[in-house]
Amino acid sequence: MPPVAKREERCRTNEPCLWCSANSMNVETGKIVNESASGVLLETQTTLKLEDRIWLLSFPGDDPTDQELTIEDIQSHPLSRLGVVVRIDRQSQVGIHFDQDVKEHPQYQRWYRGESSILTLFDGKKAIFTFSGPLQIETASLLG
Repeated sequence: MPPVAKREERCRTNEPCLWCSANSMNVETGKIVNESASGVLLETQTTLKLEDRIWLLSFPGDDPTDQELTIEDIQSHPLSRLGVVVRIDRQSQVGIHFDQDVKEHPQYQRWYRGESSILTLFDGKKAIFTFSGPLQIETASLLG
């Protein structure tokens, strides 16, 4: 019998994104190297420090970096996520842990299990779930 997988898995995404610091005046571009439901490894040319708070926006399957979005657009977008820099891997890569306590903003998460993924969006009144890849009992258990 294979070992039981942990509840949360990382997935290599190499996905372009937009982000801004919570106290910045600029929208920056970056790349999500890998992701789990609780955080990402972000690659960017901008230097960040531990405990910097950032808003991160990515569109699954699309490149948001060619859009001219403002800081307000990023912070109010339902797919944006607020996080804190918790690790600096290299000069250009930082670990971001998502803030799960932001109640006034929709909560968007992506869960990975093997070849499957579940995208969730909760806004306090309704929930949206999107599944991709093979749906198995183990994948469905992520919803529990």
